[in-house]
Amino acid sequence: MLQLLKTEWLKLKGYKTFWIIVAAYAVLMAITLFSLESFKLNTGSTAQPGMQVDFKSLGLFSFPDVWQNLTYVAGFFKFLLAILIVVIISNEYEFKTIRQNLIDGWSRKQFYTAKFLLIVALALGATLLVMCLTVVLGVPNTYHITPLVFFTRSQFLIWFFIELFGFLSFVMLVTLLIRRAAFAIGIYLMYAVIIEPLLALRFDNLAPFLPLESFSNLIPLPFVKIIGQSVQTSIPFSSIVIALGFIVVFQFLSYKLIQTRDF
Repeated sequence: MLQLLKTEWLKLKGYKTFWIIVAAYAVLMAITLFSLESFKLNTGSTAQPGMQVDFKSLGLFSFPDVWQNLTYVAGFFKFLLAILIVVIISNEYEFKTIRQNLIDGWSRKQFYTAKFLLIVALALGATLLVMCLTVVLGVPNTYHITPLVFFTRSQFLIWFFIELFGFLSFVMLVTLLIRRAAFAIGIYLMYAVIIEPLLALRFDNLAPFLPLESFSNLIPLPFVKIIGQSVQTSIPFSSIVIALGFIVVFQFLSYKLIQTRDF
């Protein structure tokens, strides 16, 4: 497996688009999270000034709340990694490197495994980045840190990894079906921005069983604390099962596509 991952790395290390997207992902996320630390929200209007809400003073960047808060915000940047997966996989078809891999002795299973490991590596790398940013922002903003305070709710890193891995698994399947980058991105955006939100709005009971919604449900909205509402800090076991179930389905379908389609 390590050899397959090494081969993927050799393909990507000289690919400028790969580094541009990865850099954009890391830099934009870091800028956004650090900007939120100093963000202040005025609850009034120009004519009638209200109370100024300071994210920092509310403890949103203090342990243990910071784990959930930052993983939730980090989830908005997964579209960049989605574009990266689309580009990488579609390039395999466009430049016929997948066919060359098979000629060189790779099996279809090895090709699938290489892409599977690539998605795992990207999701894991993104999770480690979020963990580092959380520590950098959380430690200075927490008055008294103990191991218990530090690690409480750190499970949101696991939920973030599953959310991102599931999302990229969905994108991988779409790209394998469509093959062309522009069409794959267009179909992904149509589903993520229009089709699934409309289905969730029209059939409220169906929403938790929609794929992208099920991944997003792993990290509940934490910022309701600003308006005095209680924050959901735990998730039902059923939500985890549904998300993992979709991942299994997407990966199985991706594997079957690679096994049966012509290259």
